[in-house]
Amino acid sequence: MVAFLMAAGSVIQPVGGEEMRLGAHQRDGVPEGFGIIDEKCVACHNRQRIEDAMRKRRDMEKIRKRMEEKGVALTESERSVLSHFWRQNPFRE
Repeated sequence: MVAFLMAAGSVIQPVGGEEMRLGAHQRDGVPEGFGIIDEKCVACHNRQRIEDAMRKRRDMEKIRKRMEEKGVALTESERSVLSHFWRQNPFRE
């Protein structure tokens, strides 16, 4: 987890062309990806199921798209944060 938090400060290029530091995308020192998962995903899935999918290196972008087709509403910012969060995968074994 420490390595993930350190990597969260890396710069990415979002769709709008403006750089953002994901280190700033934290609430109380916790990566914002966890907050988005808790807010948008845990309504239908338990956190363990999501973490298991990440540990097994499932295609989280494909899963996200499928969930959006089923009705979850994500902003472009939430998609960007989740995309980076999943690439960093804090649950790597």
